[in-house]
Amino acid sequence: MHRRLVRRYSAASLRRASGLLILLSFTGIVASFVVRGDAAGADFEVYWTAAREWLAGGDPYDLPSDVLPYVYAPWGLPLFVPWSLLPWDAAFTLWRMMTLLGLMASLRWAAMRRPLSTAAVFATLAIPIGINLDTGNVTLPLALVIFGSRFGPPWAAGVAWGAATGLKWATMPIGIVLGRVARRWGLIVIAAGVILSVLLWPMTLDQLRTIANLERPFPWDYFVLAWAAVPWLWTDPTRRRWLRPRTWAARARHWVSGREDDRRRRILPPTRV
Repeated sequence: MHRRLVRRYSAASLRRASGLLILLSFTGIVASFVVRGDAAGADFEVYWTAAREWLAGGDPYDLPSDVLPYVYAPWGLPLFVPWSLLPWDAAFTLWRMMTLLGLMASLRWAAMRRPLSTAAVFATLAIPIGINLDTGNVTLPLALVIFGSRFGPPWAAGVAWGAATGLKWATMPIGIVLGRVARRWGLIVIAAGVILSVLLWPMTLDQLRTIANLERPFPWDYFVLAWAAVPWLWTDPTRRRWLRPRTWAARARHWVSGREDDRRRRILPPTRV
């Protein structure tokens, strides 16, 4: 009985500590993008403006000088059309609120299962999350879509990962935690995106030129994509091995030893019995 009370007290203390850490992190995030006010939304303005330019028959890769360049695949433009049909203030407010709601829902789910780990990961990603919420970048919504796809069939996770990777190649490493079926579907979607880019080659060429001329600081906001892997890591202990340095070291040793065995087989003649 005494041990049971101690365990209950420890669990309650752990949840309170985790909740406090999450609250502090979330308060800092909200404060960081509220303070910026009208300066926020620089990245979302790109999507909004590019889609409006495209609907008007213009070139989405040739935007006004006061707007950042659009660098995503041309087949991704229809994804931003619904937002471009709204006035700027309404579009950005809805985009930010939906992102926040998705983040809070995913945070609640993760914290209910592994409170301390969730608090630690969320605190680590606080700056990238704040950057995404401030600029309205699509990276965080992509991470949340992949996060949510974990609760559907495997093909849904694969489609979400493949489409997100087609828009942002930084999403590719998330495939490590997916199952084989999901990865297979994801690779099919990625291949379809490549085919669409080839079919839309004139616009794709404009995209590649824009990327080549782009000067960008270190993409700290990309780290938020790690949040997309949380539901797989939290529900499957075998996948959490990818968080351990010794797993990567073992994989490296296995790869090196395999290369060494191949080299020996090529050099040494077969043994005759």
